[in-house]
Amino acid sequence: MRIVKFFTLALMTFLLVGCFPGCKADGSVEEESEMKKTEVLDDYVERGTSKRVMTFNVWNVWKPDVKGAQGERYRIEGCAEVILENSPDFVCLQEYDHWYRCHSDGLHYKLISEKYAEALPDGVDPNYVWNPVFYDKEKYTLIENGIVDFKAEGVTCYESAHYPDESDTSHFRTLVWAVLEDKTDKNKYIIGNLHYSVIGKEKNGIYTHENEAKLVIDKIKALCEKYNAISLVCGDYNSLARNEGSGGYRFMIDAGFVDTYMIAEQKNDLGSCGEAGKIVERKYSDGAIDHVMTLSPISVEAYYTLNSECISKYSDHRPVVVQFNK
Repeated sequence: MRIVKFFTLALMTFLLVGCFPGCKADGSVEEESEMKKTEVLDDYVERGTSKRVMTFNVWNVWKPDVKGAQGERYRIEGCAEVILENSPDFVCLQEYDHWYRCHSDGLHYKLISEKYAEALPDGVDPNYVWNPVFYDKEKYTLIENGIVDFKAEGVTCYESAHYPDESDTSHFRTLVWAVLEDKTDKNKYIIGNLHYSVIGKEKNGIYTHENEAKLVIDKIKALCEKYNAISLVCGDYNSLARNEGSGGYRFMIDAGFVDTYMIAEQKNDLGSCGEAGKIVERKYSDGAIDHVMTLSPISVEAYYTLNSECISKYSDHRPVVVQFNK
């Protein structure tokens, strides 16, 4: 009788675990993070000795609808996983409000403790830096860095409302930049991270983009002249490549910058922004507002927007990873 019960239990366990991969042997359900491996660029292209940069708008922690949908912890864990699993040399995040920094085991802690250092501008309150630049601290040395505050430079920026939970104000509209040197070959890299204003509903929005873009263009060109380095300007451009581009995207192209998507040898034709929790279906020209531009004659081996179901739940934007070589 005991033998029959044993084999019956073994059979039930086999059927439960084998037919329902989300179930553990004790009948409980695995957490989604245990069931799914995040999407990585290695799924599509070999890395070799190439460099990688990621740009990712991680969508303010404080958004009430996001808290209600998945919770802060779920999004923080997910964002950290997709960044660390892809292991880019340089990471540019947007909407990185101060809650990402203040959690004792939050996204900032996970990045800094695992692999990265932040190129934090001297004398600037970290809570003010919502477009941070991170770099692999084992591979690179920080040479120089800084921040260009569009509003402080006289630009009428849009979507700079007061922070909902604190007296602090939002700090979307900036360019954070860093000059980094490879510890091995001594090549230098200029990494810029920006977030242009939202212009769709604003009568004078196009002029705001023109003024913001001029600040970015002048700063990056000055740094290129000074260092003769490879430049990569990442971020949320809030403008499309459709019909030769609009807004900040167009102004950058007219100034001689190149969209790395356009010269990539391998790429997926996907937009980078959509509804959180749903796969983005729009194509690059109609749905990508997150871009990586360069002034340098680099070889772009791959440009991929990561768009798996699990990643879609972390933000209304999708991470973009670019693999390149000098």
